[in-house]
Amino acid sequence: MRCLYAFLTTADRELVEHATGEDVGGDAAEAPVVAFALHIARDREAEVLKPNQEVTIRYLYESARRYQEAGIEDHPFTGEVMERALEYLAMNSAGVVDVTV
Repeated sequence: MRCLYAFLTTADRELVEHATGEDVGGDAAEAPVVAFALHIARDREAEVLKPNQEVTIRYLYESARRYQEAGIEDHPFTGEVMERALEYLAMNSAGVVDVTV
C-alpha cells in the first residue's frame, strides 16, 4: 500500500505531515502507513482528486461524511487529525475558506 504515496502531491504530503506529524515523503519503503495519507492517495489514484486539484476543507468534510454514512466511527477524518488538517488548510488558503458541505 505504501506505493500509493506516489499519487500524493507535494501539497498533500505537507498537509499529511501537519495533520498527523508523519513524514510520508522520500523513500516509500521507509514511510509510515498513515490512514489519512492513504485515503487521499486512493482518491488521487481514482481521480476523485484530479492531479492539479488541491485538497480543500470541503473535501475533508465530504470524506468524513462518507465514513459516517458507512457507519464507520473510527476513521482518519476525525479528532485531532481533522482539526489540524482544517487549521492547516485555513492558514494556507489566502483568506478564502470553502465552508460548504
